[in-house]
Amino acid sequence: MVESAVGLINEISEPLTELGYRVVVARTGTEALEKARQVRPHRIFLNPILPLLSGWDVLTLLKSDPRTSHIKVIMMGSNEQRIYSEQKGADGFVALPIEKKSLQTVLEQLAFRTASFLKNVTILRLYPHAKPADLHSLMEQTALDLLFNGQFSQLNYRLLEADSLEQAEIMASVWKIDVVILDDLVTEEPIAYLTALSHCESLSAIPLITMETSVTAAANQISNLSVFPCLIPKSENQVEELLQVIQIAIES
Repeated sequence: MVESAVGLINEISEPLTELGYRVVVARTGTEALEKARQVRPHRIFLNPILPLLSGWDVLTLLKSDPRTSHIKVIMMGSNEQRIYSEQKGADGFVALPIEKKSLQTVLEQLAFRTASFLKNVTILRLYPHAKPADLHSLMEQTALDLLFNGQFSQLNYRLLEADSLEQAEIMASVWKIDVVILDDLVTEEPIAYLTALSHCESLSAIPLITMETSVTAAANQISNLSVFPCLIPKSENQVEELLQVIQIAIES
């Protein structure tokens, strides 16, 4: 969030935190550019009224820099600034004073727009060990469950599931799979499991998304795997991060 007024920072941070986001604050335009390059946030809320470098200039610089051009920028201002923000290339707009409902609406719209790339995509969800039949009645929904069972279920993508490497390799040889997601059910010996995966000719050639730190570290030790980590904590909003990682993996 790029905002110089302390009152507005608190007013906007609270509902964003309630929605599952971690908020990083920049109080000037130059600080915003630096943090955007370092932190690589999923979304930027930007007030056009800033000291030294205006928010409009920050928007232009963010969108012209290859390191930050993919980040969705939501302008915050008066309703009179809505059309101008669209003309300047903003990805969304919320009117001040901010309400939680308006924040949620604009974030959901952007998430759904981001998810549109899933059309005609084939995803293989791979479980490190056998999936119990009543798994989801016993555990909270994972980020993958929220993605595939939630509002994105209406998109025209194909989801395959496998609970063994043998089954996954057969699927990979039959289907044109765009990305493999290793479910965040952590196996006790990730290096052994991933080494076995790397020996699967068809499966190992597909971009692999990992959801857990130790699994990611193990996967990065294996030279022939293309690893794309999605390590955002469970307490935060995982769905948008996961969508972004899927898109990067597919386009790599």
